[in-house]
Amino acid sequence: MLKNREDRPLLLISSDMNHFATDAENRRLDAIALAALERLDPAALYETVTENQISMCGLLPAVIVLETLRLLNGLHKAERVGYATSADVSGDTSRVVGYAGMLFS
Repeated sequence: MLKNREDRPLLLISSDMNHFATDAENRRLDAIALAALERLDPAALYETVTENQISMCGLLPAVIVLETLRLLNGLHKAERVGYATSADVSGDTSRVVGYAGMLFS
């Protein structure tokens, strides 16, 4: 059980953000999802992403890890360390995928 470990495990979530909207729309939807992540509330994240029809493929892993951290009293801060869309590399702004990096502690 994670609670009984002497060392603190590293929990990793891997997920794209929204998929295949225009760059502007993806950035708008991703900002909504990232703001929900930054609120450190797993239930609010789930509700926000589903209600706004954000196609974040790792939603459930994100909710599970946030809830796990909360239960371990390890969810106090979120730090956004990076954000981009595929348009930043390809130049095609018509159908993009969003990517973000965040640290939770």
